[in-house]
Amino acid sequence: MKKFILPAAVIMIGAGSAFASNATQKKADAVPVGFRYDPSAPVVKCIETPVDCTTQVGELCTWDDGATVHQLYQEVNSTMCGVPLYKIN
Repeated sequence: MKKFILPAAVIMIGAGSAFASNATQKKADAVPVGFRYDPSAPVVKCIETPVDCTTQVGELCTWDDGATVHQLYQEVNSTMCGVPLYKIN
């Protein structure tokens, strides 16, 4: 019985690691949605737009709401937009 426990534990750790790395890869491959920063908004200042962008450096990702062209960012939290995003080629 003791000879069975160690190999089983190693297999379980390996399987868990494989699932964790696969989930991390899927998250990295996800296309970030662009958020615009609105300093005049009452609470939520980082507002979602319908534009998909990328973090790969290139032409800045923007969104035109009909009145203003907004540069888009990756959301950090509801009050802060952080990393600039770029157009998907």
